[in-house]
Amino acid sequence: MNTLKKMILALVAVSFMSSPSYSDGADSHKGIYLGVMTAFNGVELDGKYQQATDSTTGVAGKYAQIGGLEAGYGMQLGESFLIDFGATMISGEAKLSSKSTGTAHANSASAVSLEVADLLTYYIAPTIAVSDATALYAKFGWSEADLKVVGDVTKPTSMDGTTVGFGSKTQFASGIYMKTEAGVQSFDSIKMTGLGTACTSCGQDGVAGVKVPTTTTITADPTVAYGSISLGYKF
Repeated sequence: MNTLKKMILALVAVSFMSSPSYSDGADSHKGIYLGVMTAFNGVELDGKYQQATDSTTGVAGKYAQIGGLEAGYGMQLGESFLIDFGATMISGEAKLSSKSTGTAHANSASAVSLEVADLLTYYIAPTIAVSDATALYAKFGWSEADLKVVGDVTKPTSMDGTTVGFGSKTQFASGIYMKTEAGVQSFDSIKMTGLGTACTSCGQDGVAGVKVPTTTTITADPTVAYGSISLGYKF
């Protein structure tokens, strides 16, 4: 995921450094816009399940196709340059599950699942108008998502992170526009600790024990790679 993020940043830099000056193309892209979008998200959790006697590390992934809404305003700053200010709300979910594979605690009661849903992003997008009909942009934003945790652990309810993307916009004379975009969203690390709830047969060799010991810590670093298509109207 870090490699993909670096590639997107490099594409953004090369595109903006090599873009020539265009005449008054920005005028057709400025203004308020509203749209709907569909996105194909790849969610990755780089995590560690750490217990007193054993630990499990690894990467889990999930792909999901989801839809959402976007709204924004394009502010013209020159004949060929604009800055878009906007927000997207993507409604949907991606669920990931894991458990310890260590000898002492390898049982279903140790399983923990995380469900990421309703992703909200506020962004700023420097934009170069190639023509009246076409523009290229880079997107930099702050994102937050709802987080549902199932398992015998503490339960954070949200996560925050940053978004970096790169895309193109086609503006039609009717006011309808279409965007294509790709990017990466990197979220802050999530940390959970075991609650130590007693159970009758979840200990080693099926004897009484606890589901997730209080000495257990579970950490995860979520990353989302996405591609999206938007269709909307500029007023």
